[in-house]
Amino acid sequence: MSIFDGGSPIMHALLRMSAYRRPDATDRDRLGLDTRGNVAILFALLLVPVAGLAGAALDYSRAHSLRSEMRVLADSTAIAIAMANDPQRTAMLQEQARQAVLARHDGRVENVTVTGEWVDEMHYRIRIEADLFATLTAAMPGMSRSLTAGVETVVRRPPMVQVMPPPDFQQLNHEAADYNRVYSYCFNPDRAGEDDNGRRNFVPLADNATPPTVYDQGFATCGPGEYISFKLRNVRSARSNPEQWDDPSRRVHIYYADATINPVTGVLEHDFSGYRLRNGWRYEEMDLVKRNLETVVCPTLELCVREDEGGILPNYETHRDPEIADEPCEPGMYMYYAWEDRSQGYGWTDYDFNDIRLVIGCPTFEEAGGGLIRVVR
Repeated sequence: MSIFDGGSPIMHALLRMSAYRRPDATDRDRLGLDTRGNVAILFALLLVPVAGLAGAALDYSRAHSLRSEMRVLADSTAIAIAMANDPQRTAMLQEQARQAVLARHDGRVENVTVTGEWVDEMHYRIRIEADLFATLTAAMPGMSRSLTAGVETVVRRPPMVQVMPPPDFQQLNHEAADYNRVYSYCFNPDRAGEDDNGRRNFVPLADNATPPTVYDQGFATCGPGEYISFKLRNVRSARSNPEQWDDPSRRVHIYYADATINPVTGVLEHDFSGYRLRNGWRYEEMDLVKRNLETVVCPTLELCVREDEGGILPNYETHRDPEIADEPCEPGMYMYYAWEDRSQGYGWTDYDFNDIRLVIGCPTFEEAGGGLIRVVR
């Protein structure tokens, strides 16, 4: 008989010893030998981590659900912003998205933010973030009281073409002895480093001849990624001598106003530069003390007159800094352009910005070749 089958005298003795309780044993000894209640103790010890894991799973599920909802909201908001192409509507749509998250999860989220930016002229990126209040996880030592959920969407719109309204401009009275001719042209900032500096298709628009020359070509026709810009060609002391207007031997100065639209503010901005043209072909860049172009956005044509005439244009004053438009030029509004045809250091000048002045309707944008706005990320 094996000693392990319970039949051995030694085994019987060991079993009897394990079951024996000395009558004089202390309570501590009995407690150490007592195995009753082990399950309750283990349950109590495991309750906190198990509850924490359950809470973490619940909070993760809630955060995942919130992220899915914000993804749908980010997609729809980004598409709406790209379609509107309007900085004022952009701010409104972003706030609507933020309020939608707060309303859907009232009291359960905080620090909701909606931010966006144009990556380039065709891609818009939006990001929505929110802090979701934790449930049981927050009771765990060292754990945060909230979880951050965030999503990002990028949409792509078709290439856009800038379109000027039918030639709808007015020439205001000029004060200059020089001959000045304004051209429209197309400027592509992505080609600014090329030989033509990103400028092409120069079309004469207006001059200060007496009477002004009539140009029938209208504005330059530009393609995707190009902005209609304006060039001033100044011929010294030649206003009353038509034979000198295009004479390359005359003293000629060229001023470019390369236009772009700020994707954040929607403001039509102009990068101004000047050159002295020698012998009709050699350009020498000028060191301009101040820019020679003044711009003002007019809500209506009637307001595009001087302040002392009831309008919003600067009153006549010499040796001043030019006004620079800082609000979007929206369709139906007008932009006032006024040039000073001479620069300090290159002949006498009075900086009154009154040498040739135009009021031109604000441009619009149209899709080039159609297409849909779609989510790309």
